[in-house]
Parts: sequence; C-alpha cells; structure tokens
Amino acid sequence: MSRRCLDETPLRSVVLRCQYLAAEFQGRTVPYLFEGERYLELPSPTLTVRKVRDGIAVSTDVFARQITIQTPGTVVALFEDNHFDLLPGEKKTIRILDAAGAGSARVQAVNSNIVEMKL
Repeated sequence: MSRRCLDETPLRSVVLRCQYLAAEFQGRTVPYLFEGERYLELPSPTLTVRKVRDGIAVSTDVFARQITIQTPGTVVALFEDNHFDLLPGEKKTIRILDAAGAGSARVQAVNSNIVEMKL
C-alpha cells in the first residue's frame, strides 16, 4: 500500500549552492552552468595574470566566467584562446600568436575586475 502526502510544508528559501558542473571531455575540463549567467550569483574571482615566454598565464581562486584578453589600442591582436572559463585553482597559459605591437593587455572575467599587464 502506498500513501501520498497532500500536506504543504513551507521550505523557506531554497538556495542552489552548486552553480556549475565540471566534466572531463576529450582531455579538457568543461564547465556546464545550471542557470543562465544573469541568474547566477558568482563570487568575484581574484585573477592572477603574468607574462610567460610566449603568452599569458592566468589562474583564479574561484570560478571565473568568460575570461577575455584585450589589447588596448589594437584590434588585430591574436590569441590562442579567448572567452574561456577557469575553475577554482585552475591555471591556463594562452599563447600570443600576434600581439600586433600592443604594449599591454587587459584580462577580465564576466565576474571580475580588470587586470592590466605589460606584454
């Protein structure tokens, strides 16, 4: 015999603690967001950015969504990757394919402040 509960129980507010799922796919870690960006309450990451031999090394302390690299004053700079996500503690080195004479770069995620660096 089965029973069905018809009473209502108020749950107060329900909070989604895990806002993304990270999965391995073809040797890459791919984050999947459970909600659209505008509905997420992502913490502000601290991006660590440094120049390496032929690129830019980026790391973060918390999830960083859609990290972009821009070069002020140029429109033709070319990077190996742009608009990428980083998981907490993850590091990624982006090769600079053509700096187009840029002397500096700006690195920013959707949920972070701008980090400026010299190239």
